[in-house]
Amino acid sequence: MQTELVAMSQAYYESYVAQSWRDYAEENVATGRWPLAGAVARAQAEYDALLPQGLDTADHRLFEIRDGEGQTVGGLWFALRGSDEGRSGFVFDITILPHARRLGHGQRAFELLEPLARDLGLASIGLNVFANNPAALALYRRLGYEVTNIAMSKRLMPRE
Repeated sequence: MQTELVAMSQAYYESYVAQSWRDYAEENVATGRWPLAGAVARAQAEYDALLPQGLDTADHRLFEIRDGEGQTVGGLWFALRGSDEGRSGFVFDITILPHARRLGHGQRAFELLEPLARDLGLASIGLNVFANNPAALALYRRLGYEVTNIAMSKRLMPRE
């Protein structure tokens, strides 16, 4: 299975971001972090704050993930963080389109990202993963990512 990372086009960026903030809102609602009301607007506001210049936002790299035939099968959003002494990378999002899932594109995209990060002089790559996504957790563990913190919450039932 061949996979490649290419700079994201403006046309793909627009559809990618619109779907990505919806997915982000759904995950936050599903895990109980956010209420349903206003979740999409909240996610959109976070994306707008993180990517104020879209594809041209400094220290952010957005890629299309393409298959062996050059068809876009997903997107990857990567950012540089920190100072010159300790710069690291952070994966804000990776999305594989439904028809292309479970074919190895996600794993291969991460494998392709590592040499790019090394060439930028980065010491590490971080990411967040929602606990209700065991497939992503398993992938990241296979790729050598280690748990660095765990956020927990308990839902309280209202008093009667």
